[in-house]
Amino acid sequence: MALLPFDTPNRWTLEAIQRADARAQDRGLFAYVASRAALGALGDGEFYRYQLRTMLAEAIYDFAFSARRAIECVDTVEPGLIDVTRGLNLQRAGWVFRSSDIRGELPLCDRDYWWVLNRIVHSRQMVVLPHGGEVCSPDRDEAAREWRRLPGDLSILAVRSDRDSLDEMSWVLVEDLLVGYFDEVSKGVRAISNKLTLAELGVDSNTVGSDEPKRGVDGGRERTS
Repeated sequence: MALLPFDTPNRWTLEAIQRADARAQDRGLFAYVASRAALGALGDGEFYRYQLRTMLAEAIYDFAFSARRAIECVDTVEPGLIDVTRGLNLQRAGWVFRSSDIRGELPLCDRDYWWVLNRIVHSRQMVVLPHGGEVCSPDRDEAAREWRRLPGDLSILAVRSDRDSLDEMSWVLVEDLLVGYFDEVSKGVRAISNKLTLAELGVDSNTVGSDEPKRGVDGGRERTS
């Protein structure tokens, strides 16, 4: 397919990155706020809890799909971001949680970020627990364990993908999934997006922010006063 005069392969990639990142940011912000909601004060709390759980699960799926798309597009420009996400873990090994929705304690997922995104994208079953819970680090002896209450009622996500057995579930803290993208992954996405934007404008990204004196239209030094 021939390129139109105003199209370039870089522009296609740039637009794909920007669309995917914007979608991930939009759905991720909604999911972040929804996961921290306290629904007990609502008059018909259980009804709204069910509605919000459904909306939240859909938002998390959209977020994961868009985040993975943004990462893959960036990796075609400068390979490395997928490897970064493979080195980013959501939780330390051994963390556990408990909730009134389940019996006993269950381990939180401690796999890498890329693994979790793909589990969600390929999910056959994805459920947001309705009543939150508490988490605990294993770094203390049994008598000194301290449980920390999660900030919202819809904080824990259970995921089973087409790669898992029927009795296998991965338990993920919603906030950790989202903050991992906002705080870590999006930096790499935005860096490549900015680089491609400058390239489309004909600007060498290596010279942006340099200390070289600015020059006027006639080639002389631009006045600073």
